[in-house]
This record gives sequence, structure tokens and C-alpha cells, in this order.
Amino acid sequence: MNFLRQYFRDVVLVLTRPRLFFTERYPGLSLSQALTMGILSGWLAALLQWFTRLVKQETLLDSVKRMREQLETLPVWKDIPDSIWQQPAAPSGIPANLIEFGGIILAPFQSVINFGINALVLMVGVYLLVPKSPSGEQDPREVPDLIRLSAVAATPTLVTAILGFLPFGIGGLTGFIYIVAVLMIGISTRYRVSNARALGTIFIPWCVLIMLCGCLILGAGALLGVLFAGLSGGH
Repeated sequence: MNFLRQYFRDVVLVLTRPRLFFTERYPGLSLSQALTMGILSGWLAALLQWFTRLVKQETLLDSVKRMREQLETLPVWKDIPDSIWQQPAAPSGIPANLIEFGGIILAPFQSVINFGINALVLMVGVYLLVPKSPSGEQDPREVPDLIRLSAVAATPTLVTAILGFLPFGIGGLTGFIYIVAVLMIGISTRYRVSNARALGTIFIPWCVLIMLCGCLILGAGALLGVLFAGLSGGH
């Protein structure tokens, strides 16, 4: 019970006074405690989102269909083939909501993977954009320290789940902005940089990574096109 009370106190502090949390509470938070906090938040968010869909009598597939209807009103998305939206059929006799409930079991593992990936990307941003403090007041720049930061910053996923009843994806957008804000405050507080530099630390590595992936995909597509064209010409 003491653990749960401390957890909910930490969640409230992160969501209402994040700078105070990162100044006073965060330095005494171990990696295992931060991971527990982030994993539990992600698991509760997944459970709340599942319950929201259950109350609204819809599944993830229904959400995809609704997204498709909204996107098809845009000219860019009109001619997208139907195969893009095809989803695997659920086994007969098993309710879709029950199948989705199984995903809640995997939520902790997904959270840990997300924390690790985010920490690696943040490490690139920290090394590129955060100057070292001569006084040594900054947190270390190692992966475990950034995993700890990423785990705590995942707490606002609860906001996404709580606002899941709102239409047009407002809950998801609000939760995303909240996560970015908490992460920005955490970086600016723990690494003694401005909010603008902290935002750059978050977004610039992701933008570069997305561009590189895009270039690799385009390059691979062009190479495959040339190979197929050569094979076709050879016949």
C-alpha cells in the first residue's frame, strides 16, 4: 500500500508540478523505481484504453475504420488502395475485445522497449545539443540515466487513456503534447539547458532518424526497381 501511495503521489506531482518533481523527487529515484513507475503507468493506460473501447462498444478495428473515413475526406488519401486498411480477421467465436485484452499483458514489455529506443535517440540529442556543465551539476549522459528519464516522462500516457472518450483523437494529441512537455522540463532541469534546447534534443534526432529511414527506403526501392528492370530486360 505504501508503494501505491507513493506511486500516485509521484504521478500527481509529475502531471501537476513536473519541474518540482525533477528538482526534488527525481534525484532520489532509482532506475528500477523509475522503470516501475513508467511500466505501471503504461499498463494502467492500456487497461483504461481497453475499458474505454469496451464501454463505447468498439474495437481497435472500429477505430481504424473511423480514421479511414476521416482521412478519405482529404484529396491526398482518396485513392489509397483498400488493401492498406485490411486487418486480419479475429478467430471465430472469440470476441475482439477479449483478444485485445491479451495485448494488455504485453504492455509492460512494449513500454520497456519504448524506453530503451527513446533513451538511445535522446542520448544522440544530448551529446549533440547539450553542452557539458563545468561544475558537473548535470545528470550523467549514459543510457540507463536516459532510460530513467524516459520512463518518468511516459507518465502522461495516463492522460491519453483518461481522455479516451473525447472524439477526433483529442485525447491522444493531448497526451503526446503532455509527454513532450514533461520530457522537455526533465531535460532542461536535469541538464541545465533552456526549454528550446531541450525541445531540440527531443525532436532533432527523431527528425534525422526519420529522414535517414526515408532515404534508405527510397534507395532500396530504387535499387530493387533497377534490378527488376534489368531482369525483365534480360528476358
